[in-house]
Amino acid sequence: DGAHSFLAKKISLNPISLHHFGLQTEIPLDALDPFDFSTVKLDFGSVRDGYCWVFPKKDSASVGVMGHFKYAERLKPLLIEWLKLCGADSGDVVLQGYPIPHRITRSPLSRERIFLIGDAAGAADFWTGEGIYYALQHAQMLAVHIAGYFGGDRTALAGYKRAMDRVTLPDLRSSYYFSQAFNYLSPYAFKLIKNNDYPWDVFCRIMRGDRTFSELRQRLKPHILLNKIFNKESRGK
Repeated sequence: DGAHSFLAKKISLNPISLHHFGLQTEIPLDALDPFDFSTVKLDFGSVRDGYCWVFPKKDSASVGVMGHFKYAERLKPLLIEWLKLCGADSGDVVLQGYPIPHRITRSPLSRERIFLIGDAAGAADFWTGEGIYYALQHAQMLAVHIAGYFGGDRTALAGYKRAMDRVTLPDLRSSYYFSQAFNYLSPYAFKLIKNNDYPWDVFCRIMRGDRTFSELRQRLKPHILLNKIFNKESRGK
């Protein structure tokens, strides 16, 4: 039931580790430059721990910004400026704001026979804020455990959190590490993506579900890179 889950509050569960905040609007497609009708725009340099976007659709385009929750008050003027940069009129737009929750610890997801899934369970990746894939994954996995329970296995429901911690949590944690590394090294990371097709191709594979953040983390180990960076900074102070 959403990022501000009423149900989670009623059963005293708070699985969310931290939040991003998203702010977006829908504008007519013809409000953009014709070149942009079929072009996705992403800006990773204007907001800390987030990005700006333009996603064109059939007759309209989604234009928005996402940033860390503690910077939420800065997002509206940033979105207005982003609209202007995209050539759109920012005067009459209707803005929609929403929290984007993240669970990156092994916090409880259920109490007795009540279970949290999707946004209520913090199932949004830290880098992009995407949560639909994980919500569907949660629902499918919970359905298996519920079916097992009604099939006679009275221990089946207890396996839901273990399954989430084994399957989903490594991906969410990995997206956190990649997001931190990318944002900290943003100018260099952007140049790498701009000048090399492979990093962008890998990112697209993750978005399609062909690869996972946790698989990529095992190969690239961004958490080790971050530790080296922060330790070097500490020594320099």
